[in-house]
Amino acid sequence: MHRMVLAYPEAEIIRAISANSGFYTLPVATEKWNYGLQNTGVTTERLKQSFATKLFILLGDQDTDPTHEDLPTNDWAQQQGPHRLSRGQNFYDFCKAKELQAPFEWEIEIAEGGAHSNSGISEFAVELLKRK
Repeated sequence: MHRMVLAYPEAEIIRAISANSGFYTLPVATEKWNYGLQNTGVTTERLKQSFATKLFILLGDQDTDPTHEDLPTNDWAQQQGPHRLSRGQNFYDFCKAKELQAPFEWEIEIAEGGAHSNSGISEFAVELLKRK
């Protein structure tokens, strides 16, 4: 979901959740898609729109297995951190640190007891979607 928010900021999204990604697309023009935004047409203005979209980065505090069978292990992913929890935290911090002088409506949420399980994390996601 974070890739959709980055690539299509004009989408009419009220709230979105990106949960436990294996690696993240960074808002940089120097890396090819889907590691970065090179040749995607995402300008600084469009990136401002993306950051103004309500996006929750939902991470499980137990999603810390660096050898999980579905965890990407290529160099790009490894640079983002050893496991999903750290990769998500690093992604959020990287995006928040961009100085675009525009609203930043993204939030990071850590699901206590959450691991890499769609059914387990979905309870947390439902609560986020209910927020006003």
